[in-house]
Amino acid sequence: EARARALLDFRALEPIAQLQRIASDDGVLAPWQEVFPALDEALLARIDEDLAARLIVRLSPFRKGDLADIRELLISRFQAPR
Repeated sequence: EARARALLDFRALEPIAQLQRIASDDGVLAPWQEVFPALDEALLARIDEDLAARLIVRLSPFRKGDLADIRELLISRFQAPR
């Protein structure tokens, strides 16, 4: 019941707030595949370097699949040499 309530509350958040919650979550929302918002260009533009770094760390266990692809996208966008 607590997980269901947490998921409902999470889905009511704006996408950037969802990302912030994922970056700092204690595991209540895992697995991330169920709740990760789509990263379109508008949402990517709202991610700062701190949030990107926290998301990259949070997604580091994923080596395959959509979350690994998202992690690679964040790395290329925020940690690539400029």
